[in-house]
Amino acid sequence: MPADQPVSVIPTRRDVLRVGATVTIAGAVVTVLAGCGGKAGPVSGGLTSLSEKASTTIADAVTNEEVPVGQAKVFSDVGMVLSRPEQGRYLAFSDVCTHGGAKITRISTRGNLLCTAHGSEFDKVTGDVKVGPANKGLTPRTVTVDGPSVTLT
Repeated sequence: MPADQPVSVIPTRRDVLRVGATVTIAGAVVTVLAGCGGKAGPVSGGLTSLSEKASTTIADAVTNEEVPVGQAKVFSDVGMVLSRPEQGRYLAFSDVCTHGGAKITRISTRGNLLCTAHGSEFDKVTGDVKVGPANKGLTPRTVTVDGPSVTLT
């Protein structure tokens, strides 16, 4: 074979498998890292605006005293959590986890608000982080009860 012709190398089965395994592992690592907060910072857990349905749902829950003192209730259908720190005082939170943006769907076995995506837990009354990976608490909205009127601020 003349020196100026390119040499053709046929990869072995082992070479093909090695490359395939490397690409698979790299893809898995990227997926895991992206799922664990691939954002530059925490997701905003604040509420910017409330739908009429959310406002009505929270007002009805307050009026009907659906949340006992020292407890919270998740209203997934309207994206809200309502807590009752003490008699006559309520707080509302978005049900969006500040870590990765997943939904808080239930109360954990420890009694905290639970994001099942990565296990972050938030205090059911204050919205503060109790268990990471989230490092920022939920942003509260004050629920004001003035006689029959219930407003969120």
